[in-house]
Amino acid sequence: MPVHGSPEKWTLSVAIGDGMTFVSDGSFDADESGFTVDELSGVVTATESDGTTTGISADAHVSGRFEC
Repeated sequence: MPVHGSPEKWTLSVAIGDGMTFVSDGSFDADESGFTVDELSGVVTATESDGTTTGISADAHVSGRFEC
């Protein structure tokens, strides 16, 4: 699960299989052990065989505990 960001902005990107990825730039609190999200909104994208990215769902949500 790659998590990318800087002190000003974080993006959560979670591969969910079959070339699809959940992506969110919503806010969440994290500490050295990980973070918990509850109904974090984002989008689901799919990577096509030619490398282009297509939006699959503009209204996706994820909940769970992500541990480091």
